[in-house]
Amino acid sequence: MKMRLKPLMNEIVRKTVPAFFTLAVLLAMPVNSMAAQALPTMPPAGYDQAKNNIPHGQINSITYQSSATKSHRKARIYLPPGYSTNNKYSVLYLLHGYGGSEGDWFTGGGAANVIMDNLIADGNIQPFIIVTPNANTSSISDGKLPGDILNSLIPYIDSHYSVYTDRLHRAIAGLSYGGPQSYNIGCTNMNKFAYVGGFSGGGPVAYPTSKLFPDPAATRQQMKLLFLCIGTNDNLSYSNGIANFCKSNNIPCTYYQIPGRGHDWTVWKPSLWNFSQMACAKGFTDYSIQKSSFAQIEAESYDNQSGIQTETCNEGGN
Repeated sequence: MKMRLKPLMNEIVRKTVPAFFTLAVLLAMPVNSMAAQALPTMPPAGYDQAKNNIPHGQINSITYQSSATKSHRKARIYLPPGYSTNNKYSVLYLLHGYGGSEGDWFTGGGAANVIMDNLIADGNIQPFIIVTPNANTSSISDGKLPGDILNSLIPYIDSHYSVYTDRLHRAIAGLSYGGPQSYNIGCTNMNKFAYVGGFSGGGPVAYPTSKLFPDPAATRQQMKLLFLCIGTNDNLSYSNGIANFCKSNNIPCTYYQIPGRGHDWTVWKPSLWNFSQMACAKGFTDYSIQKSSFAQIEAESYDNQSGIQTETCNEGGN
């Protein structure tokens, strides 16, 4: 009898121990990290609607001196609810589309401040700052934009607001024409950015993949999140090209296609909603990281994911 019970007990242990281990890992994960495991997906109804019973952030206009244009330039900044100089915050540089302006993401249909307020209130993300530059080609050329953002706007934000100044707490993303602008700046300056997103990206400003990813091994090591999102009724060629290159070079990339959507805010707002949460889950708002440990972190492998994640959503939502 004892001889028969021993194999049975061994089999029970073999099957239950992994389950208990998995449960322990899940319980140890932050809530926002657990939620991010299910992303990308379509946001729930009301995610972009203002709510009166939650704290709200502030949107301010700023003016900074640009070394690229030798002139004063304008931008907008979103400070999250409870912003305090006693704390430090991560920064997302968020670009508009062709012919747009620095206000589009807030007052031009993007509702970025509302989306952030709601995500923060729901506990899905930690608070962070959003800066929206004026990338309109009528005010600055494509060739001067990277220098403007890297050498003038970022130093202005770093010196005037309570922010982290390392790459692990800085992201860049944009919609439409702002997508390739974000790739051009973010993918080629990974010492400045660890999270890069493009929402319905495309346009003649786009760098070829050989210029975006001159060293795929370096991108694999340093890029914490590369996020592409587009509606299936849009022109997919540019996004497909980046996704295919990443897949063939084993560069981690999330490529999210939203069925039946075109080139509009019904893609760009869900893109921001997903990108924000996924970046936070990858460490964008890891405010426990101390400056003294940055060198150690930089020497470590940034991500364990491999390959490309291609997602197509069949859900409803806004």
